[in-house]
Amino acid sequence: MKIVISSSLTFFYKYIFCGYAVFIVSIVFFGGIFFGDMASIAMCIGFSPIAITLVICLIKFLGIPLKKISRDMDYLYISNFFKTIKVPFSQIMDVTENKWSNPHLVWIHLYRKTIFGNKIMFMAEFRFIDFKSHPIVEELKELKMRNPNRQG
Repeated sequence: MKIVISSSLTFFYKYIFCGYAVFIVSIVFFGGIFFGDMASIAMCIGFSPIAITLVICLIKFLGIPLKKISRDMDYLYISNFFKTIKVPFSQIMDVTENKWSNPHLVWIHLYRKTIFGNKIMFMAEFRFIDFKSHPIVEELKELKMRNPNRQG
């Protein structure tokens, strides 16, 4: 039986939040250009490169790499909501996290490269601000230790 270990907000952050950021920047830019006076147009032209850069960074560093992760007794299931792959626990090299971010980001480092790369990022289930290690990190490390025959 599959157990989803990534946050239920993964789809929201990956697609809706990033799409909303693109939408807001577009509205501000085109609204200022088409319906503003000269000062608004100048501000939009000056503001646009910064806003566009921030949105591109948001999409590149959060939207694109974020994956939905499930597990059963033998495998991790990694999905981008369109394609799902199955990876044995023995392929896990390490599990790292960013304790200081909320949502809590976790990376699974694999021995072999998959179609999603060899560094898989997912968002752990939400906890109120807590700067301790997320329990899923220890759980994945324990599953890795139970399946030691590395296939790298």
